[in-house]
Amino acid sequence: MKNPTPANPARTDNLLFEHFATLATAPDGIARLRELILQLGVQGKLGTNNPTELPLKINEPKKRIRNVKSQDSDSSRTQIIDIFPPDSMPMNWRKTTLGSVGIWSTGGTPSRQVSNYFDGGIPWIKSGDLNDGIVTKTDETISQMGLDKSNAKLLPKGTISIALYGATIGKLGILGIEAATNQACANCVINEKIITTRYLFYFLRSQKSYFVQVGQGGAQPNITNWIIWEWPIVIPPLTEQHRIIEKIDRLMALCDELEVRQQTERVGCLKLGTASLAGLQNVESPEEFGRQWEQVCDAFDLILDCPENVVVLRQTILQLAVQGRLVRQEPGDEPAGKLVERIKAKKKQLANERESKAEKVLEPIRDDEIPFTISKQWLWDRLGSVLIKLQDGVHNSPVNISNGDFMYVTAKNIKPEGIQLSNITYISAKDHEDSYKRCDPKFGDVLLIKDGATTGIATINNLHQPFSMLSSVALLRTPQEILNKYLLYVLRSPFFYTFLREDMSGCAITRVTLTKLNRFIIPLPPLAEQHRIVAKVDALMALCDALEARLKERAGVQGLYAVAVVKGIA
Repeated sequence: MKNPTPANPARTDNLLFEHFATLATAPDGIARLRELILQLGVQGKLGTNNPTELPLKINEPKKRIRNVKSQDSDSSRTQIIDIFPPDSMPMNWRKTTLGSVGIWSTGGTPSRQVSNYFDGGIPWIKSGDLNDGIVTKTDETISQMGLDKSNAKLLPKGTISIALYGATIGKLGILGIEAATNQACANCVINEKIITTRYLFYFLRSQKSYFVQVGQGGAQPNITNWIIWEWPIVIPPLTEQHRIIEKIDRLMALCDELEVRQQTERVGCLKLGTASLAGLQNVESPEEFGRQWEQVCDAFDLILDCPENVVVLRQTILQLAVQGRLVRQEPGDEPAGKLVERIKAKKKQLANERESKAEKVLEPIRDDEIPFTISKQWLWDRLGSVLIKLQDGVHNSPVNISNGDFMYVTAKNIKPEGIQLSNITYISAKDHEDSYKRCDPKFGDVLLIKDGATTGIATINNLHQPFSMLSSVALLRTPQEILNKYLLYVLRSPFFYTFLREDMSGCAITRVTLTKLNRFIIPLPPLAEQHRIVAKVDALMALCDALEARLKERAGVQGLYAVAVVKGIA
């Protein structure tokens, strides 16, 4: 079989610059571009090679890494990823292992039982202190005694440290001070005759994803010192190392510029979107609304080029809906005042049939409570006055298990699209009977999370079978005169969310009381207009879904194209 032809470094270099902007604009493009630059650099594909330069003479080390117990090197070797086939590197580069580029050691931790071992002035670096740059400070120090009584060693300035454990695997640091490290770091004092500090630093950065891949699989991800010792490296002549460093530095600086530019453009896009769409929500006259809408239309493509602005657009749609600015208002519609009269008569009749006390009359709405002007056919009223029922679930949670007689719904089950049953628990028939007397959720009821971190999520009950609820969820039952979906959209609007978050009580768990929900003032349109509003919001939300799908698809195509370009370049 014929050996593969090595890639032409000059062609690779040209391709990189040709597709630089394309790669940068793909999802995670700058990060991918940085990885590609590093990989091309350490593979000799950045156009830096001079075949007339003599290769280095590298002697394999006689001693193994310090402070490491004997391990089975064969088992370690089976985990190592070698991305440097011999025919892929320049002729005057030499392949060896990391163990040959300097003196490696691991750190140590003095006993914390001995107070004299710490706070002694010798910087002591842990893997979390590594910053993928020059390390000049650390939170802890140890004493000379602590150094002598542990495996820690005082390392010279310029030592390269690499993290071996946990989430920081592959993280790097160049010591800008004399320091010691703990055992989670492997440290290399380089042999300056064969490698430069910066070249080794860039090489190790180029291998980080492979180190992480090798370290996965255990309860505590880690790579061993032996894996570091035996990891393959190809080393160019020293003069070429300097050219590679210079080339990588310039390309990384270009990445920095592109990143700043992208962030600036993104911030500008978000500010424009937020300001334009928020302006629509706060207008006070039809004329002002028309002016704001023209501004939004002029910048529509730019505004909706950011996925975050689609979220703002959804909120704007809901806010305009509850303000009565989303659909036409028909003079022939029955005014909302007539609806409220029927609702209150019906509630009075229900109270008489149950032979229960009449509901407590809520205080009249004050002028200073009304946040915006509504149509004359609309009406402001308190939520508790217009709902058939407003109640939360049981306050003393019964024993709930994975199998039982009746489902037990808590805040974790309430999702915007309905009740999620994948993590549902159950309670006994007796506990359900007691709970159901207080709160009897029925199909079509609006459910609202009123306690905890997810307070404000609202949905419509999509279950026909009976179930019990915890007090973290409130039930809102609408009369025929109020569409449950119109109420749902009110509860999802910025108008309601602002009310909900004001003066939330509780310390460990924040919550909204039923008393506060009862007092909430709701803008109530005629029933016919409620239908028009719901239909319009449904249609506009479907457009938002399509827009988000298009943005996601575009990002996916950009990502695939970037991958293809990377494969073509590398």
